[in-house]
Amino acid sequence: MKPKTQFFFQSRWLLFFIVTLFLLHPFSTQGQLQGLKTEYEATPLGIDLPQPRFSWQMQTHAEQFNQYQKAYQITVYDENQNTVWETQKVNSAVALGIRYEGSPLKARTRYLWKLKVWNEKDAVLEAESWFETGFMAALSQFENATWIGSNQLSFYSQYTSVYALEYTLQLPNFGSTAMVFGANDERLRDRNLNLQGVENTLNQSYIKMELDTRALPQGGVAQFHVYRVGYAPGDSDQQAFASFPISAALLNAENALEAHTFFAFSNFGMFSFYIDKVDAEHRINPDPEGGSPYGPKGLNLNPIGPGNNFISYPMVAEIGVSVPRGQSAQFSQLQVKNYRYPNNTLFSSEVQPFDFQNDQITTQDGVYTVNAEKATVFAVVDPSHSGTPLLRTTFDLAPKKIVKARIYATARGIYELYLNGKRVGDAYFNPGLTQYNRTHLYQTFDVTDLLLEGSNAWGVGLSEGWWSGNITYSGEHWNYFGDRQSFMGKLVVTYEDGTETIINTQPKDWKTFVRGPFVWGVFSKAKYMMPAKKPPLKGGLGPIMTPLLGLQLRKSAWRRAPPRVRLAIRKGENTAWTIRK
Repeated sequence: MKPKTQFFFQSRWLLFFIVTLFLLHPFSTQGQLQGLKTEYEATPLGIDLPQPRFSWQMQTHAEQFNQYQKAYQITVYDENQNTVWETQKVNSAVALGIRYEGSPLKARTRYLWKLKVWNEKDAVLEAESWFETGFMAALSQFENATWIGSNQLSFYSQYTSVYALEYTLQLPNFGSTAMVFGANDERLRDRNLNLQGVENTLNQSYIKMELDTRALPQGGVAQFHVYRVGYAPGDSDQQAFASFPISAALLNAENALEAHTFFAFSNFGMFSFYIDKVDAEHRINPDPEGGSPYGPKGLNLNPIGPGNNFISYPMVAEIGVSVPRGQSAQFSQLQVKNYRYPNNTLFSSEVQPFDFQNDQITTQDGVYTVNAEKATVFAVVDPSHSGTPLLRTTFDLAPKKIVKARIYATARGIYELYLNGKRVGDAYFNPGLTQYNRTHLYQTFDVTDLLLEGSNAWGVGLSEGWWSGNITYSGEHWNYFGDRQSFMGKLVVTYEDGTETIINTQPKDWKTFVRGPFVWGVFSKAKYMMPAKKPPLKGGLGPIMTPLLGLQLRKSAWRRAPPRVRLAIRKGENTAWTIRK
């Protein structure tokens, strides 16, 4: 049996050990502050609200009960360490949405805010954060910056599924001839790229719109035949996919040999055809009965089926002519246009003449004469031209220490910025979706670390986005706000001595280029398509946006950025933007 004295000393050591563990346990810690936010963002850059809201959290311990905030105090300082607001000690447990009530915030200024919180034990917890203002709704901040871009519409025919075709055709005698489009769709050249399981060689897939006047001398009516070839099993070049009689009031034996203009409108593969004029009386194909009251009407040429959410066929792809042996014809004014009003021209044979490289086709004054007396003529070309707009400027900085540098940027469309070879920011689809004719957002970027001593290069890549892309699943909502993209931005470099260098978007200082590595920015697919061609560079391409960023560019390839990009807006729509001068 152990002596009681020994047991007493052992018990004291055990008690001392337990107390020590208790004192060292997190139960006794006071915690800390976390999640400091201004206007619900951590260290936001470029906010415009005159009274931003502050919020924070207390870090607590799961093993400890009854933890809470008893009071807080916020102090806000400007860049000169002057106090612009101090709440004093506020007895409140509120830690969310505390509205700023200090001196008016200045534009383009960083503010430091310090926080004190008293917890349930009256222990003081401290933390700090910052926020930086943008233009503070002062429209003059964008003064001397203008919209710049390219007035050249981008057109990549393999990805254009909502469009209008227009062409003029004249036959020297009664017969048949056709315009061809949708030829050599890249997806139909490989069975692994389409659901129909078809695989075609060159010129085995196309859509053909044929005018047939052979029955007119015998008192019959002219026919408008539509052929779909190579798009799905069962398609035939011998049997028309659909045929429509043309009213004698529109086309008859007396006027059949005159020049007639034909129109075809495609809304994701749903077609409407017209002769000489686009109205109900000149419509060639009637609307079929039934179908959705909300969807587009017309002849469906999409082998997948009708519907805006389907994979779309046919694209414009390659276009051209088809004239049977023994026939001749004259084509002119072949145009591809935007589907939506005002239907601006994407391609025109008068502006970008065809090069069919066919001895049976001659051209004079914009008229293409096809002579198929000895052999059938089938000739198509790729009408694609002009990729997504690229913008670029260079500038020199003073040999002084830089304190900070900010880019303020927005676009009609979506944009990506590059400065001296580096991408600016990590967001996509800026400036975001708004009702652009009423509200237009801009972004602020800290580019202090991207600037170089001496010469610098600033580049911008544009694409359609919601501004001029497909804003919904309906084709009639393409280029809803405008049909081409533009950019407006300002770079402000602040030196240690308080002076500034400001670079604005001005036509005299910026160049534009539309034949870069990106031929099409398909917003709905969130992807850029690249052609197998090199940009106008001396040396290697390097990173894909390198042509914007300081390699030796062939200067002749770049053009001055136009000062005012023409817009395509529906009648009655307000195009004003609050920041546009």
